[in-house]
Amino acid sequence: MVSSNATTPSPASEHDPLRDATCFIVEEHGGVLPIWYRHALRGATIITLDAHLDLRAIDPERIEALHRCRDAARIESRQAPVCWASSTAWSYDLEDFLLAAWSLGLIGRVLRVARSCPDPLRWAEHLTSVDGVGPCDLDSLEPGPHGPSIELFGVPVVATALVHLASLDARAPRVLDIDLDYFVDGHGVPWIEVEDVLAQLDPLRPRLQLLTIARSVDSGFHPLRYRHLAEHLAAWWNGDDEAREHYVRLADLDARARRGEAVVGSLAREAERWPSCAATRHLLALCDAPHASMHHEAAARLDPAYRDDPARDAAVLVQQSRTPLPEQLHRLACRLEHERDVSRRGWGHVALGLLWVRAGCLPEAAHHHLEARARVGRNGLLLHALGDAWLRRGERSRARPCLRAALDDPRVRGRAALLLGNDEAREGRLSEAEALLSVACDAFSLAERPWRLLAQLRAATGDEPGANAASERADAIAECITRTHARLGGHP
Repeated sequence: MVSSNATTPSPASEHDPLRDATCFIVEEHGGVLPIWYRHALRGATIITLDAHLDLRAIDPERIEALHRCRDAARIESRQAPVCWASSTAWSYDLEDFLLAAWSLGLIGRVLRVARSCPDPLRWAEHLTSVDGVGPCDLDSLEPGPHGPSIELFGVPVVATALVHLASLDARAPRVLDIDLDYFVDGHGVPWIEVEDVLAQLDPLRPRLQLLTIARSVDSGFHPLRYRHLAEHLAAWWNGDDEAREHYVRLADLDARARRGEAVVGSLAREAERWPSCAATRHLLALCDAPHASMHHEAAARLDPAYRDDPARDAAVLVQQSRTPLPEQLHRLACRLEHERDVSRRGWGHVALGLLWVRAGCLPEAAHHHLEARARVGRNGLLLHALGDAWLRRGERSRARPCLRAALDDPRVRGRAALLLGNDEAREGRLSEAEALLSVACDAFSLAERPWRLLAQLRAATGDEPGANAASERADAIAECITRTHARLGGHP
C-alpha cells in the first residue's frame, strides 16, 4: 500500500500562467495528474464522472520515481503513452493515476459518479479478482444511502450516481473531473445528454475550483464521433453560451442522424456558421456519403485529431468485446504501414497483436509482437495473451518463453506466474511451481485458489509448516469473502 503521508515536492515557485486557468482538456485521463500537481492541490475532493474507476495498485518503485519529480513537466514525463505500455518504464497511466495523485498528497477523497449506483455486493465480487486488493480493502467496503464507500489501496472512495451527487458531504477543495467515456454506452452510443448532466452539475458549480476533461479517444474508450463533448463541457464552465448552443444543436443533429433522418442540409448550414469546427465537418462526413472524403479532409485540416489513424482504430477494437474479422485486421495492418510516427506504429502493432490473439490466429499475433518489440520494446500484456493462448493449445515450448517474459510486467505478473506455476506442477517440477505460485499469491491477495495450490505443493515437497501457513491464508481469504457477503447481502 502506498502512503499518502510521503513528502510532496513543491511545484515551481515562479509564476506559471497555466495555474491561472481553471478548465483543461487532455487527450488521455492520466494527463490530468500534472495539471493537479501544477495547481498545488492538497487533499482535494475529486468528483469524477467516469465509466471506470481509474484506481489500481502501483508498484512502490514506480511511485518512488514519481516522488523524485520536482515539477509538473517531470510528473508528465512519467505518464505511460498508452494504457497497454509496459508499466515498468512509467509511473502511472490512464487506469491508475488516481492512486498516483493520492500518493503525492494531491487528493484526499474520490467521489466516483457512475452511470448507475453500484451494487456493493457485486462490487465486492469484482474486487476479489483485482490485483493488489486485500482483506483490509474488502473489510472497508460499506453500503450507504447514496452508494457504497471503500478505502481502496488507502484511498477513500464513494461510488454514487449523478442524482445523488448534491446530497454528498462537501469537503474542501473540490475538483470536477470528467472522462468522456461516461457519456457513451458499451456500443459507443450516448446514453445521456451532456445538457442533462450539466443540469445536475449547475448547483455545484460555485463550489468547484477546477475542471479537468479527458477525451479518451486515442485509447479507444470513447468514439471520435463524440470527441467534441469536451468542448461542450468547457463552454458550460467558461460561460460561453454561443458555443454551448452550437454543441447542443450538434447533439440534436447527431441523434436525428442515428434515427435515420436526413440532416445533411442542417449540418452544412451549421458548418457555415462555425467554419472552424472540425466536429461538424466530421459528422458531415459520417452523414453525407457522396462527399465523405471531402468532409474528412476538411475536418483533418481543422484539427489533426480527425486524421486517419489506424492505431486509434485498432485501440477501439481492443476495447470492444466482439472478435474482429481477419480481413478487418489485415486492412488495419496495411494502413498501419503508412504511419510515420514510430511510437504510434509500435502501439498499433501491440493492439493488432492482441486482436489477432482474440481472433485465434497466433502466428499473426506473434508477428505483430515482433513488429511492436522493434519499435516500443516488449509488451507484457501481449506476451501474456500469447502465452496463455499457446498454453491452451498445448504448445508449451511456445507458451513458456512468452509467459516468462511477461513476469517482468507487474500488471500481468500474477496471472503469468499462475499459468506457469500450474504448468510446472503438471510436469512434476514442484520446486519451480512453488516459487511461481508464491508470486501469484502475492499478486492476488484475495484469490483463494492459488493459496490452496501452494499448500498442496508445499505438502508434496514435505514443507508442512509452509503448507499449513498457506492453508491458513486460504482459510482467512474464504472467511473474509464470506464475512463480506454476509455483511452486504442485505443491501442489494
